[in-house]
Amino acid sequence: MEILKVGRRGQITLPVLIRKTILKGKYVGLEVSSDGKVMLIPVKIEKGRLDYTKEELEKIKKLAKAGKGKTYKTYQEAKKHIKSL
Repeated sequence: MEILKVGRRGQITLPVLIRKTILKGKYVGLEVSSDGKVMLIPVKIEKGRLDYTKEELEKIKKLAKAGKGKTYKTYQEAKKHIKSL
């Protein structure tokens, strides 16, 4: 087990072994289990699978700029919220 110090802005530096496992430019998901364990999970994003309209993407950008982030468990939940805006 590696012990990492969380910086003042919530940042950590991944150990070399993890950085070698997760290639530069790839994506990872972060999940906190019910018992408080934090898991870093490699994620593959399929290109061409983004099912948002141009208008929905603009709404998402505005929310991101405003710092009003929210996490959804499913794509359908996120899509429903975007439509309600």
